Amino acid sequence: MHPKEAVELLMNDGISFAKRMLSEYGEFHPYGRVLGADSKIVVVAVNDVNEYPIGAEYLQLLEDGLRDKASKDGDMAIATFANVTLRGKNAEPIEAIQVSLEHISGYSVNVYYPYSINEGDVKYGDLIAMTRAPNIF
Repeated sequence: MHPKEAVELLMNDGISFAKRMLSEYGEFHPYGRVLGADSKIVVVAVNDVNEYPIGAEYLQLLEDGLRDKASKDGDMAIATFANVTLRGKNAEPIEAIQVSLEHISGYSVNVYYPYSINEGDVKYGDLIAMTRAPNIF
């Protein structure tokens, strides 16, 4: 399987949970998906006793755990999902689902699903994708 296909498999597997959480709660905590050496998808999250963790700290804990898991288990690809705020052209805030994708080959990209919530109705904008430096592999 090509690296791009592997990470897209994880993205497609995990994005529905973020969308469901936004529809039901207007937010979500970071979580991930891993493509193991056996080609099976594993759901990963941080078991944090703090009911209201700070998103950046939570994401860092998730990434640290994924890094340890990948080196120990020989994972092939990862995807993390986080609720982020981007800045638009005029510095206006844009809420988005950030999907960080990495493959053991070095392929690494962030995909953003911009969204807005109006009276509980979630509307999604055009996807934004950009390469980035690997963080896990």
